[in-house]
Amino acid sequence: MKQSHPLEIEAHALGPLRLWQVEWNWTGLKVRIRIQKSGVRMTDIDDNPLLPEEFPAEDAAGLPEDTTLEGVLTPGSSGSLVIWDCVEFLGANLKEMPLYSRQLQAFSMIESLQSPRFRTSEPLEVRSWEEVTSILTEGTPEFTAGVVLKKTDSLYGEEGTSSSWWTLPAK
Repeated sequence: MKQSHPLEIEAHALGPLRLWQVEWNWTGLKVRIRIQKSGVRMTDIDDNPLLPEEFPAEDAAGLPEDTTLEGVLTPGSSGSLVIWDCVEFLGANLKEMPLYSRQLQAFSMIESLQSPRFRTSEPLEVRSWEEVTSILTEGTPEFTAGVVLKKTDSLYGEEGTSSSWWTLPAK
């Protein structure tokens, strides 16, 4: 599962903001949901199966088979599944596609699903690095811990010191 890393430099040092998107950093259990002919399989970040009562499979009815989505299951009895990536669609591996293409696929599926339990992690509309810093001091929505900076052309699994996903905590 794609992971973000704490940003230890000033955000503007990452270069032009137009190369990045800013999303809320959702708190909860990071999950992968795989839709198969045999049913829906949801696992945590370590690939441990989740119990059906944590997220009933019928909530995923309508998603295409052989599709894998990633996101976070937010806390609470009516927790939402906030989707931020699609790594497989109809059996095709999307990991070599840029983030913006994978998200377009994921967001389109979630929109057509029209389930109250599924949401998308939409990019925030910011025009400058200063505005990113500003939203972190104004307070963040429930079940968020700051923002994630994601390079729009990042491939799935790009890790290490040249990470393409960075977190900035709320202040």
